[in-house]
Formats: sequence, C-alpha cells, structure tokens
Amino acid sequence: FVLGLLVPLNTQAQELTPETYVAADVAVRQITLNGMAERLELLRSGLYTPEQEMAIDLANQTAVQKAYGANGTSSSTHAVYGSYFAKHIEQWLAENPDWRLRYINLQQEFDSLSMQLEALRKETQP
Repeated sequence: FVLGLLVPLNTQAQELTPETYVAADVAVRQITLNGMAERLELLRSGLYTPEQEMAIDLANQTAVQKAYGANGTSSSTHAVYGSYFAKHIEQWLAENPDWRLRYINLQQEFDSLSMQLEALRKETQP
C-alpha cells in the first residue's frame, strides 16, 4: 500500500494545465541551460573558482524558483502535476508541435552543453 495514493493532489497542482505546465517547464529548462552556458564560459576563461560556480548555481536556483512562481506554481507542485498528468501533457504537446519543437531544441542544447562541460572538465583535471 502506497501512502502517496492517500495524499490528494494539492490545490495549486489542480490549477495547472498542460499549457501552463509546459510554459513553466520550458522557462526553467532555459534558465538551466543559461546557467550551464555561463559555467562553460567560466571554465573556458581559466578564471574559474568554486565560489564563482556556487554563485552561478545559487543565482540559477533563485531564477528557477521565480520562473515557477511567475507561472503560478512551485517546483514540487510542478513535479506532482507532471507525474499525475503526464498523458495529458503528452497529448497537449502532440496538439502543439511548436512547443514540442522547443523541447527538442532545449534537449539538443542541453546535450551539447553537457558534452562540452564534460570534455572541458576532463581536460582540466589532473
């Protein structure tokens, strides 16, 4: 028996729609990519310090929370909605190919930045 099944979906998650869910998700993913690009630039500059990386992480975390708030949700509520309504979100994306394309583009950028960061870290490790 799973306790999570007893917990009702919170009111904030019930107010989300597939469209607002996707808008928040795209905004958050873009912020994450911006932070990755900033970290990559910092590593390439040779001026990297752990404090600078922590500052980037903190700024991104703050921006992510603000993006969720601007879209009428929070990270936890967004996750709950995504779990409960995954099929609805997929259906909405199928009906809105421009948004699906945004996801594809964001994923490609994420993959590219991840590979660049990994390669750069390998180069700079002793």
